[in-house]
Amino acid sequence: MKRPMLISSITMTIVCAFLMLFSKFAAVVTVMLAVSVFIIYLIKPLKLRKHIIIPAICVSAVLISVSFLAYTHAKIEPCLQYDGETAYISGKVISTPVSENGYTTFTIKADNISGKKESLKLDVKLTEKSAEDIKLYDFISMEEAEISVIKNENNRPDITYAADGIILSAYSNGANILWHSERTPFYYCLRFKEIIAQKIDGFMHTNPGGLLKGMLFGDSGDIEYSTLKAFRSSGIAHLLAVSGLHTSLWCGMLILLLKLLRVPEKVRNIICIIFLMAFCTISAFTPSVIRASLMMFVVLIAPFFKRKPDSLNSLGFAVILLLLCNPYIIMSVSFQLSVTSTLGVLLASDYEIKIHSLTQKIKIKPIKSVTDYILCSLLISISAGIFTLPVSAYYFKVFSVISPLTNIFCVKLAFYGILSGTVATALAFIDNFHIKNIAIFIFDITEYILNAVVDISKTFSSLKYCTIPVHKEWLVFSLITTAVIVFTGFILCKLKRNEKALKVTAVLAVVSLFINISVPVLPTRYSNTLTLLSSGNNMHVILRSGTHYMYIVNSQESVSTDIYDYLPKATCETLDYYLVTYLSYNAVYDLDKIKRVAEPSETHITPSIKYVAESKGIEFPENTIVSTTGEYTLNSKINVEIVDTYPMQYVIIKGNEKTVYIHLHGDTNFKDVIDTSAGDIFIYNGTAPEEIPENAETVIINSDSSIITDKNLLKSKEHSSGFFLTEEDGNIQIII
Repeated sequence: MKRPMLISSITMTIVCAFLMLFSKFAAVVTVMLAVSVFIIYLIKPLKLRKHIIIPAICVSAVLISVSFLAYTHAKIEPCLQYDGETAYISGKVISTPVSENGYTTFTIKADNISGKKESLKLDVKLTEKSAEDIKLYDFISMEEAEISVIKNENNRPDITYAADGIILSAYSNGANILWHSERTPFYYCLRFKEIIAQKIDGFMHTNPGGLLKGMLFGDSGDIEYSTLKAFRSSGIAHLLAVSGLHTSLWCGMLILLLKLLRVPEKVRNIICIIFLMAFCTISAFTPSVIRASLMMFVVLIAPFFKRKPDSLNSLGFAVILLLLCNPYIIMSVSFQLSVTSTLGVLLASDYEIKIHSLTQKIKIKPIKSVTDYILCSLLISISAGIFTLPVSAYYFKVFSVISPLTNIFCVKLAFYGILSGTVATALAFIDNFHIKNIAIFIFDITEYILNAVVDISKTFSSLKYCTIPVHKEWLVFSLITTAVIVFTGFILCKLKRNEKALKVTAVLAVVSLFINISVPVLPTRYSNTLTLLSSGNNMHVILRSGTHYMYIVNSQESVSTDIYDYLPKATCETLDYYLVTYLSYNAVYDLDKIKRVAEPSETHITPSIKYVAESKGIEFPENTIVSTTGEYTLNSKINVEIVDTYPMQYVIIKGNEKTVYIHLHGDTNFKDVIDTSAGDIFIYNGTAPEEIPENAETVIINSDSSIITDKNLLKSKEHSSGFFLTEEDGNIQIII
């Protein structure tokens, strides 16, 4: 069987995804099915024994199912029993404490929860003041810590966090340091990382220094938001995710150095393997680094067994090992992006060789080198982009159109920036005046290179259509269409024994994929949507018409889901209006964040919000208008009017065919202030109305569960053609 590791890893990935959807029962069914198929395989009359791929698939399915059941039983289920408890916790700090917005967060490995010995990881949140003395590897205790399972928007355990082995979080008012734990190699690796970061901070300006640390360690905490946004929009954010590029760079440099020192090959490989272990530790064992390190490990270990490594088999081996250790790692975005991008690059390697052979015919060397670099960069970038497109589009909801072009200009520059920054950092450790001056000079070169990368990315990201939005519905449709086209091409190729049909359908599949993904950018009649994000007894309101948005803040609490998932992410989208109608500290502090993240064209706030924001020194977005009422038009399709008839404030939204009335604040009923008509949609906040209009098309009540017991409301439910009650974390979307 050719490439057994790759086939086994594909089987495990598919089965693992199936198990994540249907849990433990699905694992039992999978094992039974795999065993049954294997028994059928052994029956002589069926003549299946020549297909060696069948037992490989069966064994892989059984292995991943058993691993899933064992990991769920040992790691996940023990965590669920502590959900909602208040308990005494003691344990060791295993991540560097990070302070932000008045709080300090870190991870501990608990050994005791309420007197019960455990070995569980928890994300801990403390006030910044109470945690100022806590350091990595301190052994701490917390009294009356509030424990909860990290949950998703459906109020279920968020298994995406299980990729890191953590699904519990704890909050406490304070912690006691019991003792300083014994230092381990893990501690010294992280400490070495901190020392390197301090050297970079001491010799470089903040933004290029933060960018260098991001490229070295994947730590983007010190990078300006505008730079991060430009990197994402231009499609080079992968430079800030420590992955195979970085692993190959460090191993290549180390091997080159050892070759110059005439170290034997096997000794070089052993030294590189030890280095990879340390690098995984410094990078906090991110899935992408572990995957790249395992692939490199296979390459380095092959000479000991007199074997020639196969790249696709190495990728399969890395995936198999990671899935067996933690099946939930498949939910990690970085793991998915790392594997799919590597697969795309490896599959493009044959065509890269063909490009090299073609460019060798160019006689002028500079032109040959430039042509070869441009064509190979385009090939690798496009191939990796196609394979990662479903993952990145699903999670980030945008697609970078200019990514291949930006990668041509930036990847090589970034490589030289990382290289020069590494050399300069190494020289900075030498306590010699002349060498320190050389280090400063190389740091200056590094700053110049990294600033050039930033300038290029910002130039490309300023283009309006450099990124386009991707909607999950169209993404699923496009993937199904693509699969059908590719499968058709495969059948034609087998029937006619001609690879040309497969190549033609592959091109058609890619074209179809890009066309389907671009559909949401097109203005359509049915692109007007109203989204209600529940937050306590109030809600946040988001209107979207094509690529234009309006965000109405109407709550004193933050939403449980990420509000920015519902706001513009692509450069071709705009937040036309940002309306803040409710005075709360969350709304006030979000003024600055919205300004940086969504860049609203117009911001409307009430006088009370203006007063509080000014007293706290918070800057307003540009074009901020102070008002309590107003009339607005979104994309020339939706008319919005905010009305304040004390003691009631409400909003009237008129779309293509529907009129929506949203109660914002106050106790007056709609029927006392407006004339209703058949087909209207009524949305109530907080207090249940005394009487719901009988001619309403839809009635939505956003409140706590006690509203359900209201007799008048239950009675009026019978007269309404539609009725919804949002749960605490529930969201509703309406086409208007």
